[in-house]
Amino acid sequence: MKRLLIPMIVVLALLIGSASAVFAVKPEKYPDGGKPWDVITMSNGFPSGEHETLNIHGKKADYECIECIPDPGVVQCNVINIPEYTDEVSVPVTITYVSGKKVKIDELTVFDSCAGFDNPGQEDGAEVWLPYEELGYYVIARAHGKPAKGDPNAPGYTPRRIIFQNAVDDNPTAFTLFGDVENPDQVPFVFPLGVITKDGAYKVMSTNELGEYLLVRFDSEPAGKGRGKTMGKEITDMFLWSGTVFQPILDLNRDGSVDYEDVEYNCWWMYDYDGDGVIEDSDLDAMGMPDPDTDGNFKEHLASYAPCSYDDGSGDGSTADNGIIEAGEFEAWLAANETGYVFPPTLLLDLNQDGMVTELDAEYACWGAYDTNSNGIIDYAELLAIGDDNGDGDIDRLDLHSVQDCAYDINNNGIIDRWDHEHIPGGPYSEYETWVMANLPAGTTIDEYLTDLWEEYTDAWVFTIADLVYSEQVVTNEGIKNLQIRFYPVATTNFGPVEP
Repeated sequence: MKRLLIPMIVVLALLIGSASAVFAVKPEKYPDGGKPWDVITMSNGFPSGEHETLNIHGKKADYECIECIPDPGVVQCNVINIPEYTDEVSVPVTITYVSGKKVKIDELTVFDSCAGFDNPGQEDGAEVWLPYEELGYYVIARAHGKPAKGDPNAPGYTPRRIIFQNAVDDNPTAFTLFGDVENPDQVPFVFPLGVITKDGAYKVMSTNELGEYLLVRFDSEPAGKGRGKTMGKEITDMFLWSGTVFQPILDLNRDGSVDYEDVEYNCWWMYDYDGDGVIEDSDLDAMGMPDPDTDGNFKEHLASYAPCSYDDGSGDGSTADNGIIEAGEFEAWLAANETGYVFPPTLLLDLNQDGMVTELDAEYACWGAYDTNSNGIIDYAELLAIGDDNGDGDIDRLDLHSVQDCAYDINNNGIIDRWDHEHIPGGPYSEYETWVMANLPAGTTIDEYLTDLWEEYTDAWVFTIADLVYSEQVVTNEGIKNLQIRFYPVATTNFGPVEP
């Protein structure tokens, strides 16, 4: 079941060597020198110990599903009912796992236990909320039910199986929260602020990859004779994610990503003539900026009249002062912007309504009346409308100061200076910080809102990357009637040997 969220994400590196992760802490020998025995291979594939359990039941297409309504401490809902053959329904069946640093739930809980049955003809899915574990879980799945009948060696034979595929688009989605949550209904009331992921990938995208992840019901001997059992299989890799997570305040040009264009915007946003978030030659041409060699490349001359400290040739292959932010220069900008301020919407500081609180909001407090096209900034077209108010022969930001003085524009240049990301408790403070502090509630300090703005992850338990994380999987069921998935906390699970 998709839930609509308000728009607008610790590192766990699971040490998996040549053996499976679940055997990583297995002692080599018993204390008395006897032969070790793996607990996994001595049982049904599940270890013993504390865990959360999710049961997935495959039901006939005409199954009349009654939804389980969670009641903490009274009724635990840990079952999802899906079609036994999902190809019999016309839309995908999804399971979205939900957890995060501010998810405060005591036990695994399913919301919408009738995935695939309660919204015929519409995409339908369940949300599975997991108690937050800083180190994550080992995840082991096992298919139950009667053995399939038929000869596995016969041409065209297909076993009963279930396939989980991590969704490709916008997966995972993650949020900063300004409060804790216990269920989906509470999410809109803690003002979720979407974080941005970049170059993200799950370690394993599908349980159909590399036979080791296949979840297949035991196939008996030819013609259905014989017995056997399906072993549990570890699918933890489906929940391990690598990538970079950014707070949206770094998305300066508001295009939904964080890249070199944000650095260019950091330096030259006042030259975005058409307001599309990209500094282009056409913008500079329209503003009458110089092109001494008349080759149409206006950006290469930016440094002559608007030098940028990040256009400095940092990194291999980068060229200084060429009006282009290259890979090494982008990395240098990130390194200089590791921390920053993130404010909750309740403070009402987002005056220009762009979804974040920046120095542009301080400018809006002073000069918002001149934003005639309502794009959240005072752009060059609006400066043209103001005209040469200070009479110096140029039309620029100095005319803003001339037409209306701003108490926070301390150096009187028509620009609220960007924060230099040097946080010094007690000051000195930038023009932006000064404006923020003047608008904070009594008894509140700006220091309370300082946070990390980005972090890189490698094979991390995906739910550790933000306060609230949604990880969606598309389910293809081909005849499995009962699948159990167990989540064993890494922090408390010890996979030791047992005697035969």
